[in-house]
Amino acid sequence: MFFKRLKFIRRIKTDILFQNLSAIILIVVSIITCTYLSNSKTTIQQAENYTRTSTNFINEKIVQSLNDTEDFVNSYSALLRDMDLKDYLNNIKFYKSFQVILESNSYLTTFFYGTTDGLFVSSCLPHYLDTFLKSSAILAPEGTNVVLRVVARDKTENKIEVPDLWYFLKEDNTLSESISTQLTKYDPRQRHWYKDSSKTQNLIWSKIYIFTGMLKGEIGMSVLKAIIAADGTIKGVFGTDITLRSFSEFLSKFKPSANGNIYIVDNEDRIIAASNNFKIHSNENSMGLVKIDESDFNELKAAFAAFKSKKDKGDFTIFEMNNKEYLSLKMDFPKKLPCGLSMIVVA
Repeated sequence: MFFKRLKFIRRIKTDILFQNLSAIILIVVSIITCTYLSNSKTTIQQAENYTRTSTNFINEKIVQSLNDTEDFVNSYSALLRDMDLKDYLNNIKFYKSFQVILESNSYLTTFFYGTTDGLFVSSCLPHYLDTFLKSSAILAPEGTNVVLRVVARDKTENKIEVPDLWYFLKEDNTLSESISTQLTKYDPRQRHWYKDSSKTQNLIWSKIYIFTGMLKGEIGMSVLKAIIAADGTIKGVFGTDITLRSFSEFLSKFKPSANGNIYIVDNEDRIIAASNNFKIHSNENSMGLVKIDESDFNELKAAFAAFKSKKDKGDFTIFEMNNKEYLSLKMDFPKKLPCGLSMIVVA
């Protein structure tokens, strides 16, 4: 009886020991789990803060650049109000100022104006036109700083086709003799950008469209403002172009993280620009803008799907792809821009 009682006591002690060990193990596991989760949350929070900070910086740079563009257009449209727009061959200082702005703002590609008489004057840096000039059998002289395209119409002749004239502003601030290889029907007054801008005295952003001028075939948008004379009548429209290609090149200067990318999309879920040298192909009838779901950017598609499935309206999401965790942030651009543009950052 004594030995049976001793065995029973030993069994109780053993059970208590195992229970205590189990409790200790459970406590240790709980502590490790809580520590892991806490560290994971801290790491995610740190990554979110970093992504948000870098994205805000990029967004501020882009918005500042767009605001600068509006300032350029407002300033030049005011200057042109008191100038003789037909005297385009003697406005050398004007074109030199264009050169300085275009060289220091890579997202801008051309400055131009069209008048009520049908005159069209456009200026561009030569490297944007290399392919176009070669295909048109036009050779830019050495030392060319600015290329000018002029389409001048004579009211008295009322011709449908007029010479397409090219001038080259050289380093010594002289203009070359005009070169013309073809006739053109181009009339700025018939273009949507001229019609839309001439209806208001306010600055406007155009919709995204295919250019037909110096950057024929490129896709982009224009910032425009009517040139209003002192007596209140309209003299023409001044503007500048931003191609989607130059927009992508501008984005490529910023990195939200070592392997991160920035995408600009519109309200139709089309990719407008990307920091990874995304190229958009177009022809005269189609812009060739790719929808997110039809693109080859798997991380963008996954981020877009994650945002769609979110129950809350937050601008931050986390998703997993190929056993890797990604962070993504979505931010809308100012409402004044066309097509409801927004930025998606994947890091």
